[in-house]
Amino acid sequence: MGIVLALFGGVGFSAVTRLVSPLRGGRYVVALPALVICVLLLRANWDRSDLSNVWLYRDRWAAVLAQMDEHAIFLAEFDVPMFATDYLQHVEGVRPDITLLRPQDLWHEWYVSLMADRELRESSQESWEEVNAKLAIVQSNTPEFWQGTALLSSYLAQRYEGSRSVYALHGPVTDPIAPPPYFIGLSEDLVRLDFDLPRLLIPFEQDGQPVAEFSGGLQLLSFETARPGADTGELVAFRARWHTAAPLSGEMFGVRLVPRVEQLPAGWERLSKKGRFTQGFPVVYGLRGLVGSSAGTVYEQQGHFIVPSNAPMGDYDVEVAFAPGYPPEYQNWCSSGNTLSVQSSPLPSNGP
Repeated sequence: MGIVLALFGGVGFSAVTRLVSPLRGGRYVVALPALVICVLLLRANWDRSDLSNVWLYRDRWAAVLAQMDEHAIFLAEFDVPMFATDYLQHVEGVRPDITLLRPQDLWHEWYVSLMADRELRESSQESWEEVNAKLAIVQSNTPEFWQGTALLSSYLAQRYEGSRSVYALHGPVTDPIAPPPYFIGLSEDLVRLDFDLPRLLIPFEQDGQPVAEFSGGLQLLSFETARPGADTGELVAFRARWHTAAPLSGEMFGVRLVPRVEQLPAGWERLSKKGRFTQGFPVVYGLRGLVGSSAGTVYEQQGHFIVPSNAPMGDYDVEVAFAPGYPPEYQNWCSSGNTLSVQSSPLPSNGP
């Protein structure tokens, strides 16, 4: 519709120009409003078109790759994680030891032949044939295909048990897959396939007031960062302790950085309106894909969050939010009691 209106607008201005051109200054009378309209349209669309300082996806998938074991196999679907991982590995040289595997391309001989690792080439091809024989998948990006991707990751984990770790990223799974391996949630959509359940339950000991309380009787008992400062684009380790008053399964919490009110950088508000400073790497709390956590217990969780690459230098409050389900809709953000001092470092250069 915008293109059609622009064409008719151009034809209209041309017709008006021919009518008023004999008059003195007639052409300028038409050209001036036309120029104003073009400038206004450019201004209105510039913010959504300017991607020169958007590092959200780069940062998120840098954090994903950073937490994987050496020489891991990463089964990924969807364009953003695929392209971001390709960029990180081939442009910035981040975690080239990890093998990125796209299940839907296993249907094509040309893709399979590109795998330099003969063992992985044979294992993935044989496992994918077994998956298709069981599920009769005919199209990608469907519930049947996502089920197949999860099943493929399970088969590969069984083949590589003890030698290589397997991580998977796929859409919602329709039917449960009998463990082991167990699908352990690491982020809102990333799972690691393990053969042992994580030991997360520890005795509950009330030690002072909780840092924050959420609906459903969930309490954040403590949240600690490894150090008080970090550079932009850097991973920061944390340890959180949660007390559950009701069974939980698949719940998630997010971490974000908010600049101190008295130190608001000049350009922060413009950037934050685009959501670039909300943490894009929420960590799963609970055991997604497993039984729900029992009530009245304490979970201790360790993980990482990443400082946005384009964060201005200054002090930031570390805030935490909790949300059930997927995708999570975080609403009530609470202070974790931590302040992080951020030092700006040069943004990665996208070289040839």
